[in-house]
Amino acid sequence: MKQAHPVRMRIIEIRKKCPHGHRVGDEWLVDGSTPGGICMGSFGSCLPYLTALRFGASFPWESREGTITIGCPDHINQVVWRLDRIEGDVVSAGDDQDHSGVE
Repeated sequence: MKQAHPVRMRIIEIRKKCPHGHRVGDEWLVDGSTPGGICMGSFGSCLPYLTALRFGASFPWESREGTITIGCPDHINQVVWRLDRIEGDVVSAGDDQDHSGVE
């Protein structure tokens, strides 16, 4: 089975006020299950990058390998996320462990 890395989702900036109550510093660990409490817009924006990072991708426009900064689709109250692949903590791609809500 293909091995995957967990990815930390962390809010690093909020432009104005998040209508879903997210705050700077909130974070979740994604390891194969959908984390609870993240608004659908933010999670939808992050999902393709989460998947890519879990399986080893890096993005040439980022200064550090295994990370990406993404904004949610709300252009007025935008939540800015930093996604970081956690190296060394390799899990099976089908692992159903729940690590949501890491704060």
